[in-house]
Formats: sequence, C-alpha cells, structure tokens
Amino acid sequence: MIRFLLILLLTPTIASAQSNLASGLVAHYTFNGNANDESSKNNNPIFNNTILTEDRFGNKNAAAYFNGKNSYIQIKNSSSLCPDEITLVALIKPMGFYNGLCYNNSILEKGAKDYLPGCYSLRYTAGEYTNGDCHDGDSAHQNFVGMVAANGGKTSSDIFVKPGTWYLVVYTYGKQSSKLYIDGEMITSFVTKNKIGKNKDDLFLGRKDNAQYPYWFNGVMDEIRIYNRTLSADEITELYEELNKKQ
Repeated sequence: MIRFLLILLLTPTIASAQSNLASGLVAHYTFNGNANDESSKNNNPIFNNTILTEDRFGNKNAAAYFNGKNSYIQIKNSSSLCPDEITLVALIKPMGFYNGLCYNNSILEKGAKDYLPGCYSLRYTAGEYTNGDCHDGDSAHQNFVGMVAANGGKTSSDIFVKPGTWYLVVYTYGKQSSKLYIDGEMITSFVTKNKIGKNKDDLFLGRKDNAQYPYWFNGVMDEIRIYNRTLSADEITELYEELNKKQ
C-alpha cells in the first residue's frame, strides 16, 4: 500500500519533468530513420544529403553522418526559428576538423553573417585559444562556442574537442545572460549585450551558409534541439541524464 502511494506521488513529478523538456521546443531532430522535425512546428529540411548511421548506443539508422566536405541539412526559415530567447542543444561526435579558411567547425548556424541580428550558432574553433586568430588551424586546442549576433560564450581553455568523443553541447541566450554547458556542466556565463533580433535566413546543420566560410562539420549528430526559451540548469542536467540512458 505504501509503495502504491509513493508511485502516485512521484508520477506527477515525472510527468512535469517530461513536460518541461517539451515546453518551448520549436525544432527537434533525432535522426531516427529520417531528418524530420519531431517538434510540433514542422521545421523539416528542404535539403539533406547526410547519411544515416549508428548512434552512440550502436542503434542503426539513428544518427546523421556529415562527411566534412559537402554534406549538410538546410531548414527553411520560419517565425518559430526566430525567438526572443533561445536554447541550442547538440549531441555530437566530432570526427575531424575543418581545414579551410578560418578553421571554424559549424554544428548549426542561422545567418550567413554571424554579426547581424537574428544570427545564432554552435561551433568549435581554435580561435578562442589563439585569442581570436581564427587563421590558426590548431586541431589540438578546439573549444566549443555558442553565439548570438557575435555576442557569445566560450569554454574554459582546458576543455578541448577530442575526435571520436560524444559531447552534449547546450547554449542558452536570455534577456540577462548567455550560458554554455558541456555534458550537463555549466562552463561559462556572460552578460548578454544584444537582443537576438530577426532575420530571414535559413537554418543550416553541418555548415555555414557562406561560400567563403562554409565551416564544414565532420562527424555525427544524434540530437539537435532548439527552444524558444532558456532551459534552467536543472533541466539541462535532466536532459543530459535522459540522453545518456541506453535506448
């Protein structure tokens, strides 16, 4: 009888947690059999030449492979992809580094020129380690970076991207602060300086929409989410734990 009462008491808490992680979700790509958006906003790709591959648990056709040369996904712009606050989520396994001009590696980007309003991105780059010199292709010192209209957050200098390793990267940008989390742990927090703003550019996964600076991503993506709100630290911890449960 006591056990039954405990289950009844815990059930609303579990349901509430699940509901919170779904609240504000405007794009959700799990790559389970396809690259369609699993949120209610129908932000489906208009171009996709990636290949389905195994996820971190060995499940077949459950993640997307980007070859670092010409594979990418393009999602048409929509009002839901232009929020006033944002959380970007990416569960990825980098497998190499971009060697073209400026050496950045693009996980997701909205905006061909990242200093203009409405632009946001997740990347990893050696530019943070080299004090802004993005022309240094130092593959041993690549840091994750989340950015909104050139106002961003970076990792601490002792956290560097290792090829073949899975990472959960989460970047939040609200009215007062922007925060970057790696594997559920907050790495940096900055005071926000600009509003996100709006633009009409499409969203790209695996590259930047710029012929001169494409920033090709080489690796695997298993989970991409975009929220129109900032997730709390507790929610990000919960998300990390949820995504690490073997499926």
